[in-house]
Amino acid sequence: MAKTSALLTIGSEVIDGRVLNSNAQYLGKLLKKVGVPVKFSLSCDDKMDEILDSLEYLEKRTSLIIITGGIGPTSDDITRQAVAAFCGQELVENETALSNLINWYTARGRSCEGIVRQQALIPEHSSVIQNSVGSASGFFVQKNENLICSLPGVPRELYAMMDKSVIPELHARGIAGPPINEFFWRLFGLPESEVQQRLVTLEIPSDIQLSFRAAFPEVHLQLTSRSLIPTSLIEEIARRVGQEYVICTDTNISLVDVVHLALKKRRAIVAVAESCTGGSLSSLITAPSGASKIFYGGVVAYDNSWKTGIVEVNPEILDQYGAVSAECAIALARGIRERTISLLTQDKIKGYHTEEVIYSGNSSSSEIMNPKEVWGLSITGIAGPSGGTPPKPVGTFFAALSGPNEEFVVSRFVPADRDRTRTFAAHTALDALRRALLELSRSV
Repeated sequence: MAKTSALLTIGSEVIDGRVLNSNAQYLGKLLKKVGVPVKFSLSCDDKMDEILDSLEYLEKRTSLIIITGGIGPTSDDITRQAVAAFCGQELVENETALSNLINWYTARGRSCEGIVRQQALIPEHSSVIQNSVGSASGFFVQKNENLICSLPGVPRELYAMMDKSVIPELHARGIAGPPINEFFWRLFGLPESEVQQRLVTLEIPSDIQLSFRAAFPEVHLQLTSRSLIPTSLIEEIARRVGQEYVICTDTNISLVDVVHLALKKRRAIVAVAESCTGGSLSSLITAPSGASKIFYGGVVAYDNSWKTGIVEVNPEILDQYGAVSAECAIALARGIRERTISLLTQDKIKGYHTEEVIYSGNSSSSEIMNPKEVWGLSITGIAGPSGGTPPKPVGTFFAALSGPNEEFVVSRFVPADRDRTRTFAAHTALDALRRALLELSRSV
């Protein structure tokens, strides 16, 4: 039987929403890496009957239960009592736990008396898990075939104890093993249902799990298995989904990271003219460190006077097609690109842009060094909740790209709230740039 684990998070602050359960997220990722993936994750209040009910439920379904929370110095910290009762053991004052407790309080000039001393109590047949960054020791206790591990809920204490004590102990007991094999795709441009439809006839071995996750505005796809995942299966999934929709296969690399790298490789820069997104496209591009090497600047041309006056869109385009149109989007992208080239040319004449360092004095240092390519990127649309018309309802937007040898526009209708429409529009524009830089299909 495959080894699995279960999590029990104790605390009213978790179940009533005051605190985000980041411990479960951390433990889920960590335990999968050591070959003991989480099968169940429960949360309950600091009440004896609820803790006992939760432990009874998990006991029947997995052999490793990790508990977080409820072993501190206050009256509602009753995890140790509940675990002792569940295992049919007495609570005893453990010498090692008491010594650690006394040392921790003494080092801070505080007395280790009264209710705080309860942190040294653990079930009588337990082994102590030392806490190097806090006062409460954790403990391991065995009940029949089940190993129960009780730890503090304070994240920094939990992380340190898992790393220094718990994971090594799981390996020593033969519970932890090789990490679970995974393969991941970050997708953009297809809804989750469409991704699944493209893979519905795919034959997947029974020991490999395929999972889908909507992570707006992206879709995440993952294979998970205890055995090796065949390369042929990975390639077939990419082929069926469409390689142009795959942003990357690394969970740590985002769409904007891919665009940054592609711009740097081509020694290219991008400038932005956006309307309905109100600066969120520029914010997205400049979020990672090093954006000054690839981003020249952005204009939020919200009012039409800025479209015509700053980005120099021909007023006739607005009169004939309107601000929310493919023609206006192309004009914005072309206009911001041409203004960028003009400014770069002026700076080069002034000696600001060379192969070496550029600005001095009180001016900020520019890291853009004679780019070989300049790209203009634009968005115009109706984010709502008002302003739509039957031909152009709320959620309509156009994203356009103007580059050295091509121009193209993407039109989309996203029937969503204002924030989601703006987010999706910004990502659509960025993805259009990604496809152009990587010479992928322009149909997004």
